[in-house]
Amino acid sequence: VNKKALRGHLEIRFDDKYKELMLINRLPVEYYLYSVVNSEMPSRNITALQTQAVLSRSWAYYRIRQRRNEVYDVSVFTIDQSYKGKSWERKSSRKAVNTTEAEVVKFQGEVVLPYYSSTCGGHTANSEDVWNDVLPYIRSVECRLSNTDLCAKSPHYAEWTNSVSKKELADIFDMRIYSLVIHETNQYGRVKSILLNGQIMGFEDFKRKIAKVKGWFILKSAVFTIEEKAN
Repeated sequence: VNKKALRGHLEIRFDDKYKELMLINRLPVEYYLYSVVNSEMPSRNITALQTQAVLSRSWAYYRIRQRRNEVYDVSVFTIDQSYKGKSWERKSSRKAVNTTEAEVVKFQGEVVLPYYSSTCGGHTANSEDVWNDVLPYIRSVECRLSNTDLCAKSPHYAEWTNSVSKKELADIFDMRIYSLVIHETNQYGRVKSILLNGQIMGFEDFKRKIAKVKGWFILKSAVFTIEEKAN
């Protein structure tokens, strides 16, 4: 599919909602993880890869339970986990999956949804600062070890800028844009809500609408400022 080799079987369905074909790759979770681990974290450190395997397996099983009435369990995109098929498997990723077989993260006896990211900007966030749900196992912690910022080596850690024109915003939100400012941030500077034409919009809703048109990397982080510039 799209020049990518896949394990398992391929199921083709017609999606009535979007009027297009839906391709569903059906395969065992462990085979799925062979690709996900390397797709999400192409590292040579086996301990890091094993940790990723446990997190990714937990994510998969959480989604399987959550979407038991849907036609698929997980998306191939980073809205769930990056899955690029057999072509992206590595000997190291298969070893990480095999040596942690069936291991998952649980809280009070239930598999958790273990949100993870490549870069936290120096401090992780409480779940309610990003989403609506208060998850007791997603608590804010400082990303430092022995006075070393663990995120500092990430290519996404440095300052970044992206631009979106007013016309693009108007098309995305289907309205003329008069004003766009940050409404609320948490104690670590992460944006919680936006004021768009005087109306409050949660950051995740704001990001989701823009990302569908401009791509998921248009807003790399919730730590940002907004500046209006003349064309």
